[in-house]
Amino acid sequence: GGGGGGGLKFGAKMMSAQQALRERRGKSENTAEPERVKALTSMLDEYAAVLGALNKGCARDAKCVAASVNEGMALADALVDSAGTLRDPTHVLGSQKLIDVCERVAEFEAGVADMRLKLAAAISDVGESLKALTKAEIRHAKATKQKFDKKRLQYDATKAKVAQHKAKGRTEKVAEAEAELDAVRDAFDDVERATTDTLEDASSTCEIESIRQLCAYLDAYDRFFELGHRWSLAARPFVAEARKYVEEQRVAVNARAVSNAARDADIAAKKQQRVRTPSNAAAQAAAAKPSPGRLFGKPLDVVVAEVPLDADGVPRPIGKLIEYLEKRALREEGLFRVTGFKSEMAVLRKKIEDDDAGVFELPADQSVVHEVASLLKSYLRE
Repeated sequence: GGGGGGGLKFGAKMMSAQQALRERRGKSENTAEPERVKALTSMLDEYAAVLGALNKGCARDAKCVAASVNEGMALADALVDSAGTLRDPTHVLGSQKLIDVCERVAEFEAGVADMRLKLAAAISDVGESLKALTKAEIRHAKATKQKFDKKRLQYDATKAKVAQHKAKGRTEKVAEAEAELDAVRDAFDDVERATTDTLEDASSTCEIESIRQLCAYLDAYDRFFELGHRWSLAARPFVAEARKYVEEQRVAVNARAVSNAARDADIAAKKQQRVRTPSNAAAQAAAAKPSPGRLFGKPLDVVVAEVPLDADGVPRPIGKLIEYLEKRALREEGLFRVTGFKSEMAVLRKKIEDDDAGVFELPADQSVVHEVASLLKSYLRE
């Protein structure tokens, strides 16, 4: 009896295998599987592909977010070190505004790093949940479907056997095969209902859980951006003040550049006008000398007798010229070599002649250093 039962089971397996082979070769069709089961099976395969892709995507996203934490902390450390260097009293730069900005951005990066860690953990949880869903629901549904396929192949094979016996006129075999078919049909109907229920439940669970986990993914980013927005709102007054400082400094830099350019152009123009060619020098030497005045063109013994002297025994107007050159012109290129403007020298000479007490005013800058030097040379020469 035991051997006979084993033979029947082996025979049923052989029939199922032969039926599967005929279907693969196109010699037989899968007529017993309901369209609903086929549709649910196809849907489940699509869910498996979608869940797999979502799981991998979440894993990559979590990895990227986690990696950015180290980069952000490295930037925060660099900013803190920079602020410390700038705060050092021996440092040349020492910009307090730059120190404040470095520290504020470092604070931001440290806070964002914590936010990113939480975001990465939340994304990883979503991926793991989707992965667990694939293992639990889809694998269970596929295992149930495999049992269904076995019963369906057995049912189709038994139907084929009944048809074969009928075609060959084996009446006694037909009755036996039909009885077997009834039993197989009842078992197949039970498996079909169970499989349909399992596939429907799995499909619904995959849909619901996928939506729930994707909402959790969006919630994680929503929290991340909400915290970032709060920090941004708190930082806006600081950023506005920093930008105002930048604009003020930019205006100052531009104004300084314009002033420097004008100064350089003026100096270049003056140097160009001071250039003396040999012909100009000859013409200048041939020009008539100025007529003697109260200081210029007189012997020193007469000047010291008529003009007030300073503490060093030098006529006060001449001493004032020397004092101006000592204060303003010791580093001036071409001093006593470059000739000053004749018109300015004439004005300055008249001031000195009219005010031998030495109270006349000279400019507080370097604009007449060559004129003063040339005038001093003229005095000594005359």
